Amino acid sequence: MYDKCIKNAFRLGLSVRKIGIPWFQIIDIEETLKKKYSDNDKIEKYLDERIVKLQNAYHKIEQEIIKEERLKEEERLKEDERLKEEEDLKKMKKQK
Repeated sequence: MYDKCIKNAFRLGLSVRKIGIPWFQIIDIEETLKKKYSDNDKIEKYLDERIVKLQNAYHKIEQEIIKEERLKEEERLKEDERLKEEEDLKKMKKQK
């Protein structure tokens, strides 16, 4: 059990101690599956599949957030550079 999840977490570059989704969510999914199915093999199979889907979804969200933060930082740096250039131009004009 959880082999697919662990392999997927490794593939996503998660640390050894991080599975990529909250444990309470895994427990909720497992409880729901236990109510629906009596076969443990089926429960494990579906649980693994759902965990992998959630891992991928959370990872995608995290990557999008990181990308957005990077873009914001780049924009901030460009704006800082633009303001500095304006300030330098003003100083040069005052010196003339």
